[in-house]
Amino acid sequence: METNKLQHNTRIKWLKWYQDALIKTVKQRCNDNNIIDFEDILNEEIEYDPQENLIREKFRSRVNNIRTNSASKLLEFKRSNKVIIGYGAAAKSTVFLNFCDIGSDLLEFVVDGNPDKIGKFIPGVDIKISSLAEAISHQPDAFLIFAWNLADEIKILINSNFERSIENFVAIPSWKKL
Repeated sequence: METNKLQHNTRIKWLKWYQDALIKTVKQRCNDNNIIDFEDILNEEIEYDPQENLIREKFRSRVNNIRTNSASKLLEFKRSNKVIIGYGAAAKSTVFLNFCDIGSDLLEFVVDGNPDKIGKFIPGVDIKISSLAEAISHQPDAFLIFAWNLADEIKILINSNFERSIENFVAIPSWKKL
C-alpha cells in the first residue's frame, strides 16, 4: 500500500511540475493576442547558438552508447541462458525498444500493471505485454525497468513479489544495476 501511495505522490509531483513548466512556456511564447507564433520558435531554433551543434553531438553520442550498451547487456543475458523481463509498457519503453531494435529475441516480455494492456504487444517490436503474475511463474533472473524515474518504487514492487533476489536494471541515463 505504501508503494502505491509513493508512486501516486511521485506522479502528482511530476504532473504538477510539468503543468507549471508548460504554462510558463506558453505564457512566454504568447503575443499580445495570446497566440503562439510557432514560426518565431522555429526561427529561434534554426538561429540558435553554434555551440548547440556540440551539445547535439554529445547527446547523440550518449544516446548511441545507451543503445549499444543495452543491446549488448541483453545479449549477454541471453547467451548466459538467463531470463530478463522488461517492466513498464509505456510510451518511453516503446520508444526505447524501437530505437534500440530490441525485440522478443532479447527480452522475454514486458510486465505492466494496467489490465487493459495485458495480452497486447509493444508496437514496432512485437514484445508481449504480460502481468506480474506471469512474470512470477517464469521465475526471471532480472528485470529491465523502463520507467527509470520510478525505478526505486518498481524495484520494491518487484522484490516484494519474489521469494528470491531478482536483479533490477535501468538503461537510462546509463545501464545500471539497482
